[in-house]
Amino acid sequence: MVASSPWRVSFGSCCHHTGAAMYSSSSSLPTKAALEANARTIAFTTIEPLARYLVTDFVSHFGAYKGLPSIGSLLYRLLDSVEPSGDPSSAYSERVKAGDLTVDLTWKGLGRPFCFAFPPGKSATGKHHMPSLFVGCEDATIAVNGRALPGKPVPREIAGHTITTAMLAFSETWIRAA
Repeated sequence: MVASSPWRVSFGSCCHHTGAAMYSSSSSLPTKAALEANARTIAFTTIEPLARYLVTDFVSHFGAYKGLPSIGSLLYRLLDSVEPSGDPSSAYSERVKAGDLTVDLTWKGLGRPFCFAFPPGKSATGKHHMPSLFVGCEDATIAVNGRALPGKPVPREIAGHTITTAMLAFSETWIRAA
């Protein structure tokens, strides 16, 4: 199982904090138990306190990461650069560099963008309104230092749309419920 969640973040009133982060877990074995036991889980970040906040209040609630013991023992690495490329209407990629690691994320077969707005009870955190713009993808790959990681996206449903777990959220806003 491979899970990766890249973020670019503007946080606070009038964007007092901006940064980038990527959370990645991988295991060559296809079970959640194997992922828990053998995964190397890394947070690449430009601002470590912001990354830690995102892990605690958001990422740890997402389906791919929820309940994983490794999420509490993340290795935080300084993010050197993020280079987006491609055409968001057909194929998109990001190259993430952190020290001796280069991670290439590629999404192909992009579908039509769709918008939705979840109330707190339907959002991953259960505490935030979540208006979003998602693009479903047919396929995605992750390569670390040129070596492709195993795995394929699987179907999932979100907001009445059947897409795969390899989706892009080009805009995802989390607003604290009153």
